[in-house]
Amino acid sequence: MKRLWVPRLAEGALRVTGDDRHYLAHVLRAAVGEEVVLFDGRGGEARARIDAVAGDAIALAVGEVRRSPPPRLELTLLVALLKGEKMDLVVQKATELGAARIVPLRAERSVVRLDAARGGGRLARWQRIAREAARQSGRADAPAIAPPESPGTAFAAAAGFRVLFHERADLPFRRVLPFPAPAQAAVATGPEGGFTDAEIQAASAAGFAVCGLGPRVLRAETAAIAALAVVAFSVGDFA
Repeated sequence: MKRLWVPRLAEGALRVTGDDRHYLAHVLRAAVGEEVVLFDGRGGEARARIDAVAGDAIALAVGEVRRSPPPRLELTLLVALLKGEKMDLVVQKATELGAARIVPLRAERSVVRLDAARGGGRLARWQRIAREAARQSGRADAPAIAPPESPGTAFAAAAGFRVLFHERADLPFRRVLPFPAPAQAAVATGPEGGFTDAEIQAASAAGFAVCGLGPRVLRAETAAIAALAVVAFSVGDFA
């Protein structure tokens, strides 16, 4: 079933214009009489019938709006800012893996430094990537993406089961698996140059277990995706 994100979702008539009209008509090639699925990125989803394609708008008849049940595990990814497409990839894959929240970290060794203007533009880009990944993967919600924060602030605010993955850590993740399964989990991974000792100490002080991901040194973007997958499959809805 073809899917489209809309900012507001309610039963009844809906007009789709602008980029969304182009996407529905020319990318999805939806035709009059066809059904599509609309979702609002906040857990709302509804089937809609295309009633008319005219001029600069598409008219839809939206059916009953349903709310998806929340996942058993609320999963947060704390990921150090990465360069360009690497961060885009992490946002995309974290959405596919079910992250509820993504918090970019201004780690000391992050190559990327964002001022207010660039940070706002990058945040809007990540939100678009998350919505598209939610559309493709069948999610009715999309992860909330926070503005970049300092590691110390983000670590202190994390809740539930907390784990930081680091290439020099000797503690295997299986040794810290929580029981019973938690309702919340936070997963932290570092930048290309790794977390500093002070950042690791701040995480430990905030209740994070510092674990390794195996004998090989992973690229920062690979580590973030692998770490999230390990936790999601170990203690989340996949378990």
